[in-house]
Amino acid sequence: MIESEMDNKRLKELITLLNDYTSIFNRNVAMPRSGHNALLKKNGLTSLELQVLIMISHFEKTSPSAIADELGIPRPNATRLVRSLSEKGFCKKEKDSGKTVSLTLSEKGREFIENDKSLDQEKRLKIYNKHIPEEKQERLFELYNELIEIWSMLP
Repeated sequence: MIESEMDNKRLKELITLLNDYTSIFNRNVAMPRSGHNALLKKNGLTSLELQVLIMISHFEKTSPSAIADELGIPRPNATRLVRSLSEKGFCKKEKDSGKTVSLTLSEKGREFIENDKSLDQEKRLKIYNKHIPEEKQERLFELYNELIEIWSMLP
């Protein structure tokens, strides 16, 4: 088999496994998140505010305009979300040079994200082990690592 055919086969296999994972994730984690919604409600957060917190935690330091671009929302909406999160104590805004604002998680924001991750991680592990056979899990991780390697080579 020539290299491009093998690459195409691997890519198709990766897509199939990722689709399986996504389907399982949506059925069991993303959709029925009643406990998760209760956690958001308890902390006075919306799901969109949670997405912003996750972005800030992922990038460690970001801006409202980067959030708007990443989430595909108008910049004024991103600014309102950031203001709300800042007022609730979940993030901190720092003025850089000129009009540029940098965002970081506050201690409260970091604690919330860590608690949210640990709750989701336990649930995901149970679901993975129940729905994805061990050999597929291993292959999924191998393919995922290959995909990361490919992405690192992209310009």
